[in-house]
Amino acid sequence: MRDSSLFISQSSIYRNGAGNNGGGVTQFGGSLTAVNSTMSGNRSDGATALFVGGFGNAQLEHVTIAGPEVFLGTTPGPTIELIGTTATFTNSAVAGPCSLFFSGSVPESLGGNVVEDTSCLVSNSDDRVAEDLEILPLASIGSDRVIHLPRISSPLVDAATGCLAVDQRDVPRGEPCDAGSAERVEDDNFVFLNGFES
Repeated sequence: MRDSSLFISQSSIYRNGAGNNGGGVTQFGGSLTAVNSTMSGNRSDGATALFVGGFGNAQLEHVTIAGPEVFLGTTPGPTIELIGTTATFTNSAVAGPCSLFFSGSVPESLGGNVVEDTSCLVSNSDDRVAEDLEILPLASIGSDRVIHLPRISSPLVDAATGCLAVDQRDVPRGEPCDAGSAERVEDDNFVFLNGFES
């Protein structure tokens, strides 16, 4: 979208493709707000999940962003690319690298974020950098909404504070709560920890 406002809530954007940037979402100018949403498995030559440019603004809260699977001989682009824009990240999870180019500003972390790569520049004292987010494969678990549920051992579990009342599935969140779009609850405890049932 260009020079407009885009609001994404309790939505999953997955397995899409684009030739240039933003396999999941592309926003030029204007504002993008994403809340309690999942972007996963999107592909493009540039940013695989999210591209925001043109002096726009991005606000992400309780969002899970995961890049596409890496196949032998392929090198996917960064998961997120922000160019000449402002951004805030809150209680979100990012698997994969970021590509950030700013004109006088850097993304502002409001805390509770868990990322796999230091290139995402989340530097709040409440943020974490983890080698692996330990999320289950994309699936509809406990609702018709497709999510990446955190494993029991995931660094996302109880990593966030100042939480929204519910997650992407309308499951109530506690305090502290899980970073990203999905809150793991007792009903999500599977016999098989790899999520085989889902």
